[in-house]
Amino acid sequence: MLLPENPKSALEQSTSDKQSWQQLWDVCVAYTMGRQNLIYSYRDKKYVVPEQREIIFNLLINLYRNVVSRLSVAYPGIAVYPASPSQEDILKAQASELALRYIWAEEDLTSKYQQIAEWLVTTGNAGLQTYYDPEKDDVKVKVISPYDLFYEQYTQDESESSWVAVRSYVNRESAKRAYPDYAKQIEEAPTAQRSYSAIASGEPLPDNTIEIVEFYTQDNEMGIVIDGQYVYKGEILEGYVPDQHIRYTHLPSILWGWGMIAPLIDLQTQYNRTRNQIIKNTELMANPKW
Repeated sequence: MLLPENPKSALEQSTSDKQSWQQLWDVCVAYTMGRQNLIYSYRDKKYVVPEQREIIFNLLINLYRNVVSRLSVAYPGIAVYPASPSQEDILKAQASELALRYIWAEEDLTSKYQQIAEWLVTTGNAGLQTYYDPEKDDVKVKVISPYDLFYEQYTQDESESSWVAVRSYVNRESAKRAYPDYAKQIEEAPTAQRSYSAIASGEPLPDNTIEIVEFYTQDNEMGIVIDGQYVYKGEILEGYVPDQHIRYTHLPSILWGWGMIAPLIDLQTQYNRTRNQIIKNTELMANPKW
């Protein structure tokens, strides 16, 4: 299972494969934010906000706050047990446990688990990436949004995909310093566009920002791609999985998880419609014409 020969095409196929999921995530995030006056535009093939707007009674935000706070508090404990009663294995277990506790405190994993909970409740998916930073000579942990996590097309489980890719947004000048041999290619790379829909997040990315994608295969190979071309290829430790895919609700034979907000969208829409009808009838009948 080698790195894809055409990483740009592989990412486009993966993006097309999860397009319907991304639309669902957009709607879930928008509904949680209170942007619930949405209609689907078949011309633009996306959800838009109509000109005629109704009153919103957002019942989802309190559920979101409650569940996220509960998941944030219930973070796991750390314990490492020795493989045998020997003194050497006991010392290894103690050292490993101290290292994990150090990473937990140094990387502030408590707050990062809260970020994971926020993604899980709204979209049902989140990623956690662990990597070694040679500049800081330390292990780093990063939360990945489901928008920036990619698998091989038609994958129903991570084990079926020959590779997993993670997208990041970096400053163009920083990328040049990291990969000076590809400075011209990095300079010509297009400015990155935010992966989220306008209904979920209307904030643009900072100027001079480009996309960088990291590929990892099951054969312990890795590659870094900028503008559809590899700027680095190497190997990772055998048996090491740098990316973990976390789901809120795992359904069989489905790659992406199911969040808390998605099943409540229809109920929230019907509630808004009913309350607005009551208000309109009240306004119409409160002062009837003779």
